[in-house]
Amino acid sequence: MVVAVPNYRLSHHPDHPERISTVHPTHELDTTRSLLWLTDPENVGRYLGSTAGDSPRIRSIYLAGHSCGAHILSNMVFLLPNVRISQSASTPAESDTTWSSTERTKLLQLLPKIKGLAFLDGIYDLNDLLDEYPGYEFFVEKAFGTDGKAGEDWDKACVPKQAPETLPGETCDWLKSRDGPKLFVAHAMEDELLSERQSLGWHKWLAALVGESNRLAYDNSTLIGSHDGSLQHEGLGHFLAKVVNRA
Repeated sequence: MVVAVPNYRLSHHPDHPERISTVHPTHELDTTRSLLWLTDPENVGRYLGSTAGDSPRIRSIYLAGHSCGAHILSNMVFLLPNVRISQSASTPAESDTTWSSTERTKLLQLLPKIKGLAFLDGIYDLNDLLDEYPGYEFFVEKAFGTDGKAGEDWDKACVPKQAPETLPGETCDWLKSRDGPKLFVAHAMEDELLSERQSLGWHKWLAALVGESNRLAYDNSTLIGSHDGSLQHEGLGHFLAKVVNRA
């Protein structure tokens, strides 16, 4: 198994004035383009020093996101296929807010290979987050703009606020198919930054979409430690092993 940890450009933060203004959906586009690069046989071959034809074929993909990464993962799968397609002649990858029809097609072609999705200590509903933690407004504004204070714009970036009929049909068909991915939602009960409210709400939304089954699991006992500390605890390894073994 090959493990990759992609990164994405961060939004502005008062403690880091040197950062440029990076806003939604740039974070999702950066992460998705990393995934497309990692799963391209030509790139894999170049990395391994072999030709594309001799490169190992990717049969199964497992994606996990923690905290903001869980939000990005949810948007990659459920919302990104509906993001505006670039109609310009410029290189699509240069755009921070739009992508090309080729990129969209490649992502949709990858979906059947994704066997498991894991959401850890995540944020999924921005306005619900601010209802519980008003002090988090500053970083939501930096990542999603200030025009969403009335709710509508920020809600557009949150999967739980979407009606199933507005989601990409390809994604819904894949999730509901017999060979669809296993879905895992996990929360560390010692998390000092987020209560279990976001995770429970996300699990409830997923259950309404795919139904209660062994394809959907909730875990609030395996991740141990604080919000960031749980990433350093062996519980994370146990959880990810469970994701791969059950998916």
